[in-house]
Amino acid sequence: MKYALVFLLGLFSIGLYGAPLKVNIASDYVPSSDSSADMVTRLLIDISKRLYPQLEIEFMPASRIREWRALNMYPNTCLYNKVKKPEREALAYFSARPITAFPANRLVLRDKKGFSADVSLNDLLKTDFKIAITKGRSYGKSIDDFIKSFPQLFVVSEGEESAKRLRKMLMQGRFDGMIEYTSVIINEYVEVLGENKISFHRIIDQAPSVFGYIACSKTPQGKQAINLFNKKMAESEVQELIIEAHRGLFSPHERDFISDSLKIAFSIQP
Repeated sequence: MKYALVFLLGLFSIGLYGAPLKVNIASDYVPSSDSSADMVTRLLIDISKRLYPQLEIEFMPASRIREWRALNMYPNTCLYNKVKKPEREALAYFSARPITAFPANRLVLRDKKGFSADVSLNDLLKTDFKIAITKGRSYGKSIDDFIKSFPQLFVVSEGEESAKRLRKMLMQGRFDGMIEYTSVIINEYVEVLGENKISFHRIIDQAPSVFGYIACSKTPQGKQAINLFNKKMAESEVQELIIEAHRGLFSPHERDFISDSLKIAFSIQP
């Protein structure tokens, strides 16, 4: 069921700006009235509220694969928290500034004590581990290329909320590990971490941090939406909102690192 986010600020405002640009947000995670949105979704909602009555968003359920197809099917569609890559820039207009920043993905293992804290992807070739991934998700160029080269190492899931489903299955011991952000696991399963069954391993083949951007259809409506997001995300107040939203997600060392990374992306002097 679609969950519409309608921001009514009065007839005077609508008359001042004209009818809002209605944008579909295609996502495998759709917030509902009885569930709390994650940090990234809350940020998107907050920024969109600040754009009303020029822009109005509505969430549209879609798997990671269907998200990108939706950009071609519907001219007023946007995605969020997407890694910017040349092949994707051919499909969508990307925001000039990121909406999120995360430490690079980690190899998350269950019941694998003694495995090195720092690993190369090639280390997986020496194991019989089955590692879960979400179809259609970009994990960064080095990991994506490795997955394409050695698909037999991976358990692939797709569909709505597939990543959340995989995290639950990992906690149940259904496979050996998955590739995921540390903060996502910690926020959802802090009680399991106390059992010392889950371990996080730095993948040395990749860049130290990953940015997520807003991406919209390559149509006049998509261009208009990106221009509105770009204008709002250029404001210092919104940039501080984004930085502040990340502070509670990470350990002190990673928190400072991510904050500095966002400041550089926003051209803010440290």
